[in-house]
Amino acid sequence: MSTSRARPVLAAAAAAILLLTGCADEEVPVSMEDPQTDEQTQDTELAPDATSTAEVGGQEHTTRAITTAEGVVAGGRAVDLDCDDDNETFDVTVLADEVAHEVTVSIDGSRVVEQEEDGDVDEDDRERLTTATVTMAEALETAMSDRSGGVAEIDLDTRDGAVVWEVTVQSSGGEEEIVVDAASGEVL
Repeated sequence: MSTSRARPVLAAAAAAILLLTGCADEEVPVSMEDPQTDEQTQDTELAPDATSTAEVGGQEHTTRAITTAEGVVAGGRAVDLDCDDDNETFDVTVLADEVAHEVTVSIDGSRVVEQEEDGDVDEDDRERLTTATVTMAEALETAMSDRSGGVAEIDLDTRDGAVVWEVTVQSSGGEEEIVVDAASGEVL
């Protein structure tokens, strides 16, 4: 085909692609089969800088995982986060509208791997969440202000009658639990 005949064909193809991609009203997450596990995965990219050089499982990635998990559950607030045993994902429990949601997020916090409803909200969790004015991400920032390492777990719990965030950090020195008051944001 000559160059002069190829240009109109390429222009028409480009116009068709532009028209077709402009048809969607909103961005829809893409589901695909994970060939290693045959599970449904959902690529939901919420963090444009997910390829940063931050420590995997460290504060930046954990904060991103919290934001990603809360972002896929309308009106949701995270109450529990666990790093899986293989350090490949975070399992985040997000509460919204009297329903608990389990959201599995990639270890860099950039995408949702799996999401499912996990039943009704536990009465104790509901009360603790109502009392907590400090979010999980804020408690993490406070807990990690003078520490480094990977985040193993964050839980909203009660100690001596006070609602607290328990942040467990794994570093070369071992595991350390930092307790942050969920009302004041102070380290206890």
